[in-house]
Amino acid sequence: MQKRTNDALIKNLVALSFDGNHRLSFARARAVITVLSEFIDRKTVLARYFKLLEKAFKDNTLIIEYAGTCDEKEIDKIKCAVDAIKGRKVDLIARENQQLIAGVKILLGDEVYDNSVRMRLNSLR
Repeated sequence: MQKRTNDALIKNLVALSFDGNHRLSFARARAVITVLSEFIDRKTVLARYFKLLEKAFKDNTLIIEYAGTCDEKEIDKIKCAVDAIKGRKVDLIARENQQLIAGVKILLGDEVYDNSVRMRLNSLR
C-alpha cells in the first residue's frame, strides 16, 4: 500500500514540475526535489521521481530527425499535426541525422514514425 501511495504522490509531483504550457519548469522541479529530499527513503523516491519526470519530458518533446536539408514549413506542419492529435502543444527538437540517408524519423515519447531510406533498406535484409 505504501508503494502505491508513494507512486501516486510522485506522479502528482511530476505533474507539478510542468507549467501551464506543459513545459518543464526547472524552478518547480527544484522545489519538488527539495520536498522529496525530506523523505526517509529519499534515494528510492528521488530515483522514481526522475524516472517519471524523464518519461513525462519525452512525452512532451517531439523530435524530428531528417537527412540533408528540411523545409521549416514542413517541420511546422508536422508539429501542428502532432499538437492537434495530442490536444496540447509539444516542444520541438528538429535535427539533422545523416545516418537516415534520406527521409524523416519522428519520435514522441515511445512512439516512432520512421520513413527513412535507412529503415527501408534495413527492412529488405
